[in-house]
Amino acid sequence: MGLFFFAGHGMQIRGNNYLIPVDVHIKREKDVEFEAVNAGRVLGAMEDSGSKVNIVILDACRDNPFKRIFRSANRGLSIMQASRGSFVAYATSPGSVAADGEGRNGIYTQYILKYMTNRDLMVEEVFRNVRKDVYAKTNGSQLPWDSSSLMGRVYLASSGAVTDTPTSTQGRLSVTANVSDAEVIVDGRLIGNTPLTAMALSTGSHRVQVKKKGYDTYRTDVEISAGRTASLEAWLTEQGPKTGRLYVNTEPSKARVRILNIGPVFQQGMDLAPGDYHVEVSAAGYGKQTRWVSLSAGEDKRIGFRLAGTEPAARPAPVVSPSATATGQSRITNSLDMEFVFIRPGTFMMGSPSNEPKRDKDEHQHRVTLTRGYYLQTTELTQGQWKRVMGSNPSGFKNCGDDCPVEKVSWTSAQTFIQKLNQKEGTDKYRLPTEAEWEYAARAGTKTPFSFGDCLSTDQANYDGNYPMPGCSKGRYRNKPVAVGSFPANAWGLYDMHGNVWEWCQDRHGDYPTGSVTDPNGPSSGEDRVSRGGSWGNYARYCRSAVRYGGSPDGRIYYLGFRLARTR
Repeated sequence: MGLFFFAGHGMQIRGNNYLIPVDVHIKREKDVEFEAVNAGRVLGAMEDSGSKVNIVILDACRDNPFKRIFRSANRGLSIMQASRGSFVAYATSPGSVAADGEGRNGIYTQYILKYMTNRDLMVEEVFRNVRKDVYAKTNGSQLPWDSSSLMGRVYLASSGAVTDTPTSTQGRLSVTANVSDAEVIVDGRLIGNTPLTAMALSTGSHRVQVKKKGYDTYRTDVEISAGRTASLEAWLTEQGPKTGRLYVNTEPSKARVRILNIGPVFQQGMDLAPGDYHVEVSAAGYGKQTRWVSLSAGEDKRIGFRLAGTEPAARPAPVVSPSATATGQSRITNSLDMEFVFIRPGTFMMGSPSNEPKRDKDEHQHRVTLTRGYYLQTTELTQGQWKRVMGSNPSGFKNCGDDCPVEKVSWTSAQTFIQKLNQKEGTDKYRLPTEAEWEYAARAGTKTPFSFGDCLSTDQANYDGNYPMPGCSKGRYRNKPVAVGSFPANAWGLYDMHGNVWEWCQDRHGDYPTGSVTDPNGPSSGEDRVSRGGSWGNYARYCRSAVRYGGSPDGRIYYLGFRLARTR
């Protein structure tokens, strides 16, 4: 039997999986082919060796450590098809990344070590148990994966023999659970309570339930082999609320609210089963808006809609509202219902202080003065707004709806959109914000990592809540973008400046100046362009106000969009 195990960084480039040794020096994407190990070649070499059984274990689905400089590297690893007699195990599902853990080993490897020495567990059973425990440990954010073409029963802990030989007409079942005294029911018959040790059962497949009052029932199928003991560890989850409640605030206040994909009439705080709901808000003399909203069990979801007045036949110039926000900022709305808030001139410290947790080296703090005010779109550009100008939708999450951010948009295609919007509006004032304008607005007068303070909760932004800032509480991981404006705005009336999708800026990417600057426009040369704000798939550290990334202007990634600026 051949066994290959790798733990560390791995990446997927153009469909190939590469494993990164610790001592390599990779400066560009082309170096990977020569400096890293192609996982497919490893499996091929094992097959050529003549081994009847080959097992490959890859705890290598980490975030790409070179993602700032690579254009075509994808998140996570791709699935390799296991040829006859092979078993390939991955730390997480295709295209996802795994948690590093807090000790010597990653979470995935910790649980492999827990089960691999059990002589009664076949390979598939070992990794089934690993998958269950890792999924529970990471609150559902990491789901290990495997691909198998094994032809017989294979045991990692067997003493030399790969397959077992039946020694009797019966096997045994042992069951443990995270709660004591849970009932163990096999094929509809109560056979004992947890912990259950070596209960004799006939060979073959059996339906097992582990249940206890106040917990959701655990169900699985167990294969009992002659002369062997199958070990099952059940994880019972406490029963919580079965529904969530939805509240919709509207402007105007008497607008009609409907949920399009269910029958009942909407009422504030109505109980709804967990799921996605298509909310529509309309009012006489105003436009209509729709938005997909995700609701979890036990969640009180509050969302807001602001309807624009019905557009007259002749297109008006953007209207400046006589009212102002709490900070004295006026708003404008253009003919496509894009809302902008005026950002007043000012001075701020751009970058992060040296003691900010999880800061990057390219965040050198320096004083920036902006002498000219500008308008900034209150939300990320939506799929609906993009379609009204371009007539198509490049987004990878089209099912999210017209109110979700447009993504998979390159910097170059954003420039094309801006050109067409300016033509449509008869102006030349629409553009991307500069990097300094973006951070000034994101901070909204604050000096903390986020405009909301030192921590960022998943009730304030859409990011991977399994990985908050140090000392902050964990939250939800939605694993997708959500409708713009689903979370509270910052102090200057701007939504989703942290998370949801990365946002292109106008500047080229480069080192910051060492001293104070006025109205900076970024480096005068260079290929890569800046993006800001983090996304739904990133840890909290990457959603800080100071975080900056450079990427190819032609790159189209499913977590990258933009918001517009408008010259006054």
